[in-house]
Amino acid sequence: MKKNSLINYNLSPDSLTGSISAIEGIKDAIALVNGPTGCRIVNAYMIYNQDKFVDYTADVSMLSDDFFLHQFRVPSTYLDEFDFIFSTEPKLIKILQRIDSNNYYKLIGVINTSATALIGDDIEKIILKSGFSKDFIVIESTGFVENIYLGFQKTLINIIEKLFSKNRLINKKYCFRKKTITKPNNNLINNCVNLIGFSLSQYNWFNDATELKLLLNSIGINVNIILCVDTSYKSLLDIPKADLNIVISEEYGSLLAEYFKENFGIPFLGLSKDIDEYLEVFTPIGFTFIEDFIEKISYQFKINKTDYKLARDRAKRRIFKALQGISGTRSVLKGLKFAIFADSYILYPMLRFLYEYLGLYPKIIGLKSIDCINTEKIKKYLEEKKLCTTILQYYNQLDIKKAFEVLEPDIIFGSAVEKNIMRLIKKNFAYINISLPEDYKTVLTHRPLMGINGVLTIVEELINNIKVINYNNYL
Repeated sequence: MKKNSLINYNLSPDSLTGSISAIEGIKDAIALVNGPTGCRIVNAYMIYNQDKFVDYTADVSMLSDDFFLHQFRVPSTYLDEFDFIFSTEPKLIKILQRIDSNNYYKLIGVINTSATALIGDDIEKIILKSGFSKDFIVIESTGFVENIYLGFQKTLINIIEKLFSKNRLINKKYCFRKKTITKPNNNLINNCVNLIGFSLSQYNWFNDATELKLLLNSIGINVNIILCVDTSYKSLLDIPKADLNIVISEEYGSLLAEYFKENFGIPFLGLSKDIDEYLEVFTPIGFTFIEDFIEKISYQFKINKTDYKLARDRAKRRIFKALQGISGTRSVLKGLKFAIFADSYILYPMLRFLYEYLGLYPKIIGLKSIDCINTEKIKKYLEEKKLCTTILQYYNQLDIKKAFEVLEPDIIFGSAVEKNIMRLIKKNFAYINISLPEDYKTVLTHRPLMGINGVLTIVEELINNIKVINYNNYL
């Protein structure tokens, strides 16, 4: 049977998007897509909308040519059939010289698309021939059968290798003091950490990164580097100054954390197959995992929890009062069916918070990333709780539509994709955006999903959406 060309049978981006996100997450770096215009347009649009800092010096009136197409980010060589036959060199040299003339950029990452990788052009030789004077990396093939997470982490490792080699700080292994954690209460001395696992390809990263800095500051922990958003190229040299790496998202950070542990000697809190229990940390979403997050940090540093506990208890009181205000004795939230679609690092703690703390019932789980420790935890949790939950893996839009029609969730936690599919069914539903693509609701205030204020955001969104839907006609 012929597949419908309008149906996307792979809803997750590949490693090309991951590589672009890694490069563009560095403020003074630029990703150049060596390929047709169509290979960069979606990525350029996503990157431009996700970078909340917007601190570039480019003038849009100077970006009217074919390389940039009036967008600040992610130029391409806009290759056509002639270039695929006779070489990409002329267009590549032209854009390289133009970028080289801009003093703002300190690093360029040239990324071959899948089609361009087949041509066989020697990209590094072309860059040298152009007289390009700044640092560069070449991603000859991003591994197009790989996912966005591997593309992101492998590219970032490539960048770090380049930077440290240039500064003569590398000779196979980095020569820094080894920081080891052999048991709990080892108490590292500088109270300084790196946050690993943020990416421009994550929904709401800006608010979440800000929230976690506030949370850590409340217990006396300083954040050294947030990798890889709002980071300058040269500031990556400060990575070894931290005592500890904290992996915020398994998909975007576990490989990096292992790399830094092996080459820099920096231990990490996060998820790994071989990690000790007292170092295992999940994304701090919901009170249970926030408390665990703080507890595991207290094993490594001498911290003061007073301000954190005050903020946590204040949030719990506000949530209790708000829930009382809408439900009385009727338990409006309890038992409502929800569907959730997200990367597993968000999905697992969110699932537990919604089920355990708010009493919602999980009917559909759409795993946008699989084969992770978090996905194993999700399946084990559902089995232990004996929940009749449908798990979607490797799914497409038709799979989602069929699941919605049969299971009829009351609340959708996900992206604009799931929201628009549910609209086709013409059933009233509440919707909370927690993943990309976003629904482009303007958010100018501090509204994270992680941390204490993240709990308030989730509950606030849930209550307000349910009030609009007016379930059971008694709100």
